[in-house]
Amino acid sequence: MSNYVNYVKGLKMVRAAYPLNFLGPLTCGTSAAPNSLTYSGDKALAIYSTCASTHASTSFEPVLFNTVMTGTGQVGGRVRVNLDISNVVLGGWANALKASVDCNTSGRSSGLLSAMCAEIELPASDVSGAAGDYAAAELEFTAPASHVTKANCTSFLYMGVGGNSTAITSFNTYGSLFKLSTAIVDTTDGLFDAITSGSPAFTHRLRIYVGNTPYYIGLNSAPAFGD
Repeated sequence: MSNYVNYVKGLKMVRAAYPLNFLGPLTCGTSAAPNSLTYSGDKALAIYSTCASTHASTSFEPVLFNTVMTGTGQVGGRVRVNLDISNVVLGGWANALKASVDCNTSGRSSGLLSAMCAEIELPASDVSGAAGDYAAAELEFTAPASHVTKANCTSFLYMGVGGNSTAITSFNTYGSLFKLSTAIVDTTDGLFDAITSGSPAFTHRLRIYVGNTPYYIGLNSAPAFGD
């Protein structure tokens, strides 16, 4: 096979004996000549993997994108997924990216199970005086000049639960909005802080920032609130 392949149609790899390595850009369709898929089940790219390993300390990762940034001042570095809605009204749901876990009948995890993990390994140095923010997840809207926001239908987070009505009742009874790990502890004037002075209706507070201004969300360790 030639070292350079300019056009390949219908490439199918089944139990390849060796990894398929591309020593250059790999393009599947272009903006000028995209893959035209006419059926909702069609896929421009499909990867199916299975793993029977029982290794308890090394994650199985069937796909890896690894990027090393070496240029000061460069931006980005991400893997990008883009959904372009071509001036039509879509149906009951639409997403640029979906992460899902199917537990089937008895699947579970002995630790933390999540559909998506966003993680930053912070610098091993003092950055208290440095510019810039750190956030494990960024949520952002871009509002063009002609946009008018629809009341009660635009938010940074949408949370819901679906499925069997009895199971939904159980979730509403025992579930919670979010959970902070045990590493988040009561710290004076910190992220999670016990209120020990005054006569508040709350026993604890959570700090958030709006711009550079701190605000505090009141919490109570008991379901009944004081006056």
